[in-house]
Amino acid sequence: MRYTLDKTGVPRRLWDYCTIYHSELRNLIAHPVYKLHGCMPYEVVTGCTPDISEYLDYSWYKTIWYFDQHADFPEPYRKMAKWLGVAHRVGQALCYYILPASGILIVPSTIQALTRIEKDSETTIRQIIELDHQIKDNISLLPTQDVPQELLDVNDDDYVPYLPVEPEAEKPDAEDYTPQEFDSLISAKVLLPKGNVLLPATVIGRKRDHTGQPLGTSNTNPMLDTRIYNVQFGDGHIKEYAANVMAGNIYSQLDPNGNRFLLLKEITDHRVDDTHICKEDKYISNGNNRHLRHTTKGWYLQVLWKDGTSLWEPLRNLKESNPFEVAGYAVFNSNDDEAASAWWVPHTLRKRDRIISSIKVRATKKESKFGIEIPRSVNQALEIDSKTGTDLWWKAIEKECQMCRWHLTSWMRVTQNLLDQRGYHVIWFLTLNLISPEKPILLQGGM
Repeated sequence: MRYTLDKTGVPRRLWDYCTIYHSELRNLIAHPVYKLHGCMPYEVVTGCTPDISEYLDYSWYKTIWYFDQHADFPEPYRKMAKWLGVAHRVGQALCYYILPASGILIVPSTIQALTRIEKDSETTIRQIIELDHQIKDNISLLPTQDVPQELLDVNDDDYVPYLPVEPEAEKPDAEDYTPQEFDSLISAKVLLPKGNVLLPATVIGRKRDHTGQPLGTSNTNPMLDTRIYNVQFGDGHIKEYAANVMAGNIYSQLDPNGNRFLLLKEITDHRVDDTHICKEDKYISNGNNRHLRHTTKGWYLQVLWKDGTSLWEPLRNLKESNPFEVAGYAVFNSNDDEAASAWWVPHTLRKRDRIISSIKVRATKKESKFGIEIPRSVNQALEIDSKTGTDLWWKAIEKECQMCRWHLTSWMRVTQNLLDQRGYHVIWFLTLNLISPEKPILLQGGM
């Protein structure tokens, strides 16, 4: 506000309108304050997006045109004035406080900004200078008022053009930054191996040598990043890990949106609060009809996650993320007839049984069974025999061929008898590719 008053050179007695203007403007501007989360103060308080159209075309104490409907002839209707702010509680929408040459405040709804051509015109410049002199002369004739002392102690020698209102929101200079402030891994939460299990840990800082210099150098390629970090586990134990190890663990535990996966190990306990629905009130009656009440209010489950943490989670969340586990827990603890479970647990269990019974084929690796390599062709079987120095697969093929030959002979005999009864004579051709795929054997015979 001091800077605006000094820059525009306005009479000091207009300080109150300048204060209101800056206060309203700050409410409509997003500030670098963490608690605001990128929102405007007006939006945080009211929950509504503000309308800033009233402040787009004019700034404080700028020269504008207004229309004086009561101008005496031959004075023009369009006159100059100074813009002092938005009049929210006077008149209709888009009314403004303006200061004409008389020095007496008026609130019109029809004003107009100066165009670029008018601002460059010598005639308009002379009119603006004349307007400033008239306002100062006429205001000096009005009764004086007390002005706050802090607005009078400003002079050109000790004037500071910028005084931050919120010093904690100021961004420090580049030389004030430390390498720790640029490190994205500091304070990161990650699951790291400790023994045979993964435990949650927090990165607390870089590991340093005896001279106090951090070990390793940063690189955009994780494989070339040699930084070493100190990591603190939940029990207070501190251990050193390489940056690429932690980066790999972080990215392997995140979904595409950056959220960490939590795998449920078991449900250990449950509790209810005063808002839960009793078992006797689980039905809603509507005349002669009644149906189960759809509610999970007041129920909480204690969950042990795979990372070793234990949390109380609302039933409404776990019902969506782990429905089968929660339904099984409810049945095991005889809670399936409660109001929070009766409307969905039976259906979920039936659905689980249908899913399990419908699984006929599972994705498996068919290269081996019980650790024994299975060939996919005769050539591969012969290669396995050659590598192992045995003839087991060759004997298996011969045995299979004998069984196929027996079955084929039986089928051909039955078919021949049926065709003979109809007066047909059949000549059989059979190509065998089992023994030598490169040289198939053509067999001809009749029965």
